[in-house]
Amino acid sequence: MPSLEDGTLNATALMHALPAPAGEARAKAADRAWFSEHPDALSYVRECVPDEVHPLLLATWGGEPAAVAVAIVNADLYVRLFLTPGTLHATGRVWAEKAARKVRARLKRRSKGQR
Repeated sequence: MPSLEDGTLNATALMHALPAPAGEARAKAADRAWFSEHPDALSYVRECVPDEVHPLLLATWGGEPAAVAVAIVNADLYVRLFLTPGTLHATGRVWAEKAARKVRARLKRRSKGQR
């Protein structure tokens, strides 16, 4: 279930339970293209792609995110953090990079057979 961490709503479990919104594929393609053009970058901030966020999450948040901070985990996996209005882009990038490091560590533990 969603939990409040560092002042942000962790909606990962909800997002996996809901069907993918129509714009999610376009958003993932845009992220993949951006990181292929900027191979040394760890993260960036972009505008939210139309229909990227499921309508139920939009209702929970009270509207569209102001921006999306995206951090790379590996070539096929990205962390997306939806930023509320008033959140600094630099802060969003730091949060996204921190989340990406956590995911990398979790994947590394799983690949070693640890849980």
